[in-house]
Amino acid sequence: MHVLFEKGEASQLNPDRIKRLEDVGFIWKAKGDDLQVKVELIRKKEQGTKRWNQRYTEMCAYKAKHGHCLVPKVYEENRLLSSW
Repeated sequence: MHVLFEKGEASQLNPDRIKRLEDVGFIWKAKGDDLQVKVELIRKKEQGTKRWNQRYTEMCAYKAKHGHCLVPKVYEENRLLSSW
């Protein structure tokens, strides 16, 4: 993932690089904390991707068990799957 900065220049920041920098004590400070906001956006996108992949795996398991992807709204085994 690349983040565009003020002059349209792409950053090479990604979740792994952010973690590696923080592991060595890097502190996110920039003009008006713009960089910190961009780092948070990267993290949120990564979390969203992980959640999607998790639900996808759960849906595949549901289909393997039930033969279809029509999860009932009141599916007790996984309530989040029915709204996905």
